[in-house]
Amino acid sequence: MPRHRTTKSTHTRTKQQISRPAQKRPPLSEPKSESRKEDAQLIHDALRGNQGAYKRLLRKYHDQIFHLISRIVHDRVQVEDLTQETFVK
Repeated sequence: MPRHRTTKSTHTRTKQQISRPAQKRPPLSEPKSESRKEDAQLIHDALRGNQGAYKRLLRKYHDQIFHLISRIVHDRVQVEDLTQETFVK
């Protein structure tokens, strides 16, 4: 019986498209419910103009959102623009 060879799909990407910032995650010791409560408070404060709360949300979620978008969009410039738009809106 002949063997079927599977070939991997190869995508040519430039170094600019592959290079991504390191992903940072919240500490594992923090329970999800506490994190959600903190996030809700940070969002509430950020919407009222608290720049510190906005910066904390940005630091916490920027890399995760960046990586999510980069799995869909393979152009680094577009990924950066879409990530920024996520936090502006």
